Amino acid sequence: MITNFEYKGKIFDFGGGGTQEFIEVANYAALPVTGSTSIIYVTLDTNKLYRWSGSTYVEISPMEVPTLQSVLDEGNTSGPNDIVFDAGQGLYFANTSRLIEGTIDAGLGGTKGIAQICAVGYELKWEAGRLYVMDGNGTGIRQSLYNFNVTPTANEDSTKGYAVGSIWTLDNGDTYECTDASIAAAVWALKTVSIPIEIQSAASDETTALTTGTAKVTFRAPSAFTLTGVRASLTTAQSSGSIFTVDINQNGTSVLSTKLTIDNTEKTSVTAATPPVISTSAITDDSEITIDIDQIGNGTATGLKITLIGTR
Repeated sequence: MITNFEYKGKIFDFGGGGTQEFIEVANYAALPVTGSTSIIYVTLDTNKLYRWSGSTYVEISPMEVPTLQSVLDEGNTSGPNDIVFDAGQGLYFANTSRLIEGTIDAGLGGTKGIAQICAVGYELKWEAGRLYVMDGNGTGIRQSLYNFNVTPTANEDSTKGYAVGSIWTLDNGDTYECTDASIAAAVWALKTVSIPIEIQSAASDETTALTTGTAKVTFRAPSAFTLTGVRASLTTAQSSGSIFTVDINQNGTSVLSTKLTIDNTEKTSVTAATPPVISTSAITDDSEITIDIDQIGNGTATGLKITLIGTR
């Protein structure tokens, strides 16, 4: 006489009722038309247990749908609180997002790592201490982050998921862009960040009529930078005469092949008929910058300012 038993990890207690035999059948329809009160019947398609009441089969072991908590509570062979997923399996959410192993292996020892995949397929993967932003099917790397101090080599190529435009970033912020993903011949270029710089200086007071002359103002470059634009402006425009003309020098040598001009009745070089042309764009750190007035008109112009525009 059996008063309790274990079946597939679950304990069933019948007190003093007892039973003596188990019979497994394919499904509920395969149960005998008339059962026996001394037999427990198991339907293999659902793993449910039934007993014969004398007139009908009564389910005695409703098998609940396992929840994450119930699995964690029960544990498995790998540890009391671990869940082992087979390849290609993971956690699936109601919005079809997934937490699962990565789609491809970066080849750095992380064996595909672990990935968050959103409902439309874009993948964020952590593998071998690096973070990968993947494309919509998980096979292409848009950006690889936290690469320690390891710069990309010719082997970071299309076979690993890189493509032209892929980004590789080091821990110190240095960023490389793939310009060629050919197998074993990938090319990565260090991306430089251009910081805008503008320097404006007055070359006179506001009211005194301007005259020609060299070194109307002298200052030093605060850092090395690339000169990309120059401007001149007046507080009072000249009304007539020769075109107002200004030169900019670095260490005594002009940086312009076509000088700055301000047309008559205008206050800015931006509207000049002839724009300036920069011949020397490399401004060195602490170089001496001087401003010359090469030509004036009728002598009514006042208040000259010069602006240097560039990047560093």
